[in-house]
Amino acid sequence: MFLEGPLWDRSCDNAFSDAVPIFAAGVEFLTGLVPIHIDGPQRDDRKDIFGQLRAVRVEAINHPARLFPIRVVAA
Repeated sequence: MFLEGPLWDRSCDNAFSDAVPIFAAGVEFLTGLVPIHIDGPQRDDRKDIFGQLRAVRVEAINHPARLFPIRVVAA
């Protein structure tokens, strides 16, 4: 892209927030599980996918989390 600085940061944030629901829908369609947390080297504010991790953790006491790895593919 031709942007840099704050414009690049804003554009990147928008692209991420646009793609997360599609990613989550794909994971749910393929596995039947709804992703709530992405663990990896990304920024901390992007790990909690929908901003509801605290509420889900309270409910998770009765329903333990089922984790499955998704490998990062980089060129």
